[in-house]
Amino acid sequence: MEKQYSQKYRNLILLSLQMNQPEKFIEKSALVLEYFGHWPSFYHSEIISLFFYRNYPMLPKALMRIYVFEKTLGSMIHPILGKTKHCLLELEFLELGENHFSEFNSFNKLAEIRFRQNMGRYFTEFLPVSGARIVLESGKIRIRSLKKIGEDPKDTLDKY
Repeated sequence: MEKQYSQKYRNLILLSLQMNQPEKFIEKSALVLEYFGHWPSFYHSEIISLFFYRNYPMLPKALMRIYVFEKTLGSMIHPILGKTKHCLLELEFLELGENHFSEFNSFNKLAEIRFRQNMGRYFTEFLPVSGARIVLESGKIRIRSLKKIGEDPKDTLDKY
């Protein structure tokens, strides 16, 4: 006998799947997918800066810069086969709502970034290994830019 699930329950399942795939709702996420080949884990990525703008006459927004690096699959199997890709990612959070922010310091390493949705709003939680713990509520999230950082020793974050 086949179970009949309510529409509300099916919507919750679909939403849960979507929240595990942020590339489905973050505008311009194709930039990240194209560079890394997948959505990165953000493990040990570092929050470089966070700017809040009042954005009058529209709702406030925030711009976050994150240094992201991700090892390719080959490098995990055998270090010589793969490489690590580095970039400076700028995320824009539009139509800001309630925000929580604590412990920002000179070393803000991430364990992960979690996304969830409630009542048409996005909640992005930045879970730290060390440093800042941030929760941003927004109406929209988009990638503002992705700047590739090459293997040249002169190609550092100081340039950006």
